[in-house]
Amino acid sequence: TSKGEVNRCAPYDAGAAAMALVLQAHALGLAAHQMSGFDPNAFRAAFQLPKDVEVIAMIALGHYGEVDKLDPVLREREKSARQRLPLADIAYGGGWKKAF
Repeated sequence: TSKGEVNRCAPYDAGAAAMALVLQAHALGLAAHQMSGFDPNAFRAAFQLPKDVEVIAMIALGHYGEVDKLDPVLREREKSARQRLPLADIAYGGGWKKAF
């Protein structure tokens, strides 16, 4: 913060900003891929970030490629139907693990 204190809302704000960016990318027909598996120290060094900046995630943005040019395994995965967990497995009401 301007007082030199840790902003405890920063991760929440960053998540909201990331969601807005990804939704806008989708609306523009762009691909957006969020990642946490990266080397924050290498990123910090490459971009000369100050010590008070924390790198928590990255988002790659770009145009979609042609599915038929993918490796066969990736092509099959890309063309297959998406599988999602049932809502009851991820959303709770009134307490932890209580059905929504």
